Amino acid sequence: MANDIIPDIKMGNIGTQLKCTMTKPDPSSSGRIAVDISNNNTIKIELENPRGKKTLLNATLTNTGTDGKMYHTDSTGVFDRSGRWRVRGVVTFNSGFKFQGTWTGFFVGE
Repeated sequence: MANDIIPDIKMGNIGTQLKCTMTKPDPSSSGRIAVDISNNNTIKIELENPRGKKTLLNATLTNTGTDGKMYHTDSTGVFDRSGRWRVRGVVTFNSGFKFQGTWTGFFVGE
């Protein structure tokens, strides 16, 4: 059976927006809650290509940061090969604590 899924991201695309939400386990339930990233030194989005090469990209807070949301808009055409890519958020707080999110995979087509 053929795979009829057409990827939303293609090699050579420019302007793709990568979005990450930093979360942690909620101690009062079995769910997850947003990490407040408003008081941070740096926020980055880490991207890993299909060959394992990792790149840190500068990110911007989507709102105030209290909701854990950040994004990066690609302006250079970072998607240079097809295959399975991974993305996660990385936040370094002013205290020096570094919080790395969970990797999430996606497919880039030709």
